[in-house]
Amino acid sequence: GMDYNRLIILLAVLEKRLGVPLGSQDVYINVVGGLRLTETAADLPVALAVYSSLRDISMDSRTVVMGEVGLTGDIRRVPQALRRVKEAAKMGFNTFILPKGNLEDIEKDKFPDCHFLGVATLREAIEKAKSEITARRSRVEALQQQGAALRETLSGLARQKMELEAKRSTADRESRECNDTLLNCEREVARLEQKRSHGAMEEKQILDRLWEHYELSHSEALQQRVELESVPKATRRIAELNREIKALGTPNIGAIEEFERVNTRYTYLSEQRTDVEKAKEELTGIIEEITKQMTVIFAEQFALLNESFQQTFLELFGGGKACLELEDENDILNCGIEIKVQPPGKQLKTITLLSGGEKAFVAIALYFAILKVHPTPFCVMDEIEAALDEANVVRYARYMRRIAGKTQFIVITHRRGTMEEADVLYGVTMQERGVSRILTINMNDMAKELNIK
Repeated sequence: GMDYNRLIILLAVLEKRLGVPLGSQDVYINVVGGLRLTETAADLPVALAVYSSLRDISMDSRTVVMGEVGLTGDIRRVPQALRRVKEAAKMGFNTFILPKGNLEDIEKDKFPDCHFLGVATLREAIEKAKSEITARRSRVEALQQQGAALRETLSGLARQKMELEAKRSTADRESRECNDTLLNCEREVARLEQKRSHGAMEEKQILDRLWEHYELSHSEALQQRVELESVPKATRRIAELNREIKALGTPNIGAIEEFERVNTRYTYLSEQRTDVEKAKEELTGIIEEITKQMTVIFAEQFALLNESFQQTFLELFGGGKACLELEDENDILNCGIEIKVQPPGKQLKTITLLSGGEKAFVAIALYFAILKVHPTPFCVMDEIEAALDEANVVRYARYMRRIAGKTQFIVITHRRGTMEEADVLYGVTMQERGVSRILTINMNDMAKELNIK
């Protein structure tokens, strides 16, 4: 009979190893005939060997186990077994495991695409698995021995680490002691260095006093050195000699050399002072001459400017009076200038009493008067007519047109009357935000195109 429980254990092991339930379409187990299981059939190494054999035969093939698995026995009902093989082949299985005595009973030529294996193959796989188990156990024992050796080595390294830590602590303590000793030595060196510097300074002061008081160097003083019997006695003698020296007064030993030096310096400075006074007189004469010429020229130009201003004012205002007066005719270079105007129909006033527009128009008239006296090649005017009304803007623009033959005017303006008298207009526009564009219009060319006279 068949030990069913042990077969179940073997099938469960195979299910676990293959990863699929036996009886599914992946692995099909068909037990044919009466089977007898030995005690070794349920051992785990046997199951593993069966699994390894199946895996080595084909990982992708479908396998049918016919008859006993690695045990003795035979297939007594061959026709029924052949029918089972046919059914398994139709289901797609292509590998069949049979007992050794049954391999000759199967007509293999009827199943050209199938493979038939005997139990001997599985037994060889079992022996191979047992050999591998023995080898792995030996390997495990070797690894355990190696682990024990490594643990022993690790223990030794730990002891060495503890010894090194103790040595390091000792070295740190010794290092701190050395640092403290070094710090104390550095402090002592600094103190001795300071003491040496102080001693050198005192020595220098003594040598300086020796030179100042006795005009003796260190080497000369060593030559004249005398051993003192008593320091207090020598001190009293020095005090007596000092009193005698003071009683003599202050002799000027270098008076002759001092006189020569001072006399040379005095002679040089006297000559320098004479040269400076002479240059001053010459410069004063030149300044007086220039001042006289400036007075004459200013008087002449002021008269011309006054005459031009009167005429320009009359032309711009269409009447009235205007004049320029000096506050002090005896000092025309330093005195102030007063502007008096009388617009048409008004009283004579100074410029300070006029309105803002009148002040601006009078200033324009004075500027045009200066241009008439001293014309310039070109002139830039920046909105000087902004305070004028429209009528005065037209007068200003037309008058500027009259004198444009001698002076080229560049006018910055927003007044229409000024633009109408211009020859060329330059405008700045901003059609797009942040993008400025310059437009140019030549009024003369535009007049020709439009037949405007």
